[in-house]
Amino acid sequence: MLKDTNKVALVVIFCIPILWGLGFVVTHNAVGSIHAGVYAFLRTLVTFLVLLPFTIRGIFKAGNRNRNIVTGFIFGLLICLQILGHSHALVTLPSATAAFIVSLNVVLVVGLSLLIQGKRPNTLDITAIVLGLVGAYFILNPSMQPLTIGYAWAGLAALAIALMILLIGHISALGLERDSQHLHQDQQQNRRRDQQQFIFFQSLFCMLLLSYYPLNFSIPDFTQVQVWLAILYMGVFATALTTLAQVKFQSVVGNTRAALIFNLDVVFASLFALLNGEHFTLYQAIGGVLIFAASIVHSLYQFIQKTNAKRALS
Repeated sequence: MLKDTNKVALVVIFCIPILWGLGFVVTHNAVGSIHAGVYAFLRTLVTFLVLLPFTIRGIFKAGNRNRNIVTGFIFGLLICLQILGHSHALVTLPSATAAFIVSLNVVLVVGLSLLIQGKRPNTLDITAIVLGLVGAYFILNPSMQPLTIGYAWAGLAALAIALMILLIGHISALGLERDSQHLHQDQQQNRRRDQQQFIFFQSLFCMLLLSYYPLNFSIPDFTQVQVWLAILYMGVFATALTTLAQVKFQSVVGNTRAALIFNLDVVFASLFALLNGEHFTLYQAIGGVLIFAASIVHSLYQFIQKTNAKRALS
């Protein structure tokens, strides 16, 4: 049963960067016609409305409501910082440079895990991180510019992503710990309410924090079909579904490994960009292979260990 759970978790976590990767393309096409802040608000509003029927009942029932309000607010704030950091970075930095700096979030995950949890990276972690960073450099080919405030904004986005990964990992671990015990039905319901409350509050607070933008900038009319399709895709698939998946499965995979897998979004973004009429170079292909290798280092090592163990027994 545990092995099946691990396989399902790994497959689900691998699906997240695919959804995010397509999100780069649809967002790139949409923000040319809408203010980035308004786009972020509407995307969050869609997420909130989609999740509302699934979470509203848990809000008014028992659970660790105070803790879920606090963690929901923190996560909502981090989402806002990530969105604003990335948007402001692109004002003074090329997109490739900004994306490369944001991809450094995996290094921050390891550093923060060491600082907060005292968890040291092992040799596999370090190997995978180096492969991932080299791959990101190749696929994005960033030409570093003179130092501007854009680097600070991109660094803020990377820090926010790293903190979100750690926070989701902590919440997911709480659910996993409870799943491993024989719980009564009311305890299982309480755990589900905790997850529902966290997801509800993080969506609510993020939407409220971004409400400045629709109050000060125009909202697109409904004739802009491409913009609204992008908003719906990002709100439903690239935000609501991915948040649910992270909360349920990230702790099974591990924070560092999840961060490495999530960096595959730049690979899928490049592949989906082909459909958008953009070119895919040899350097991008090499970078994609390296990032993919970084994401499977842990699984490959485990497979080799199991194979050697079977040979030793035979």
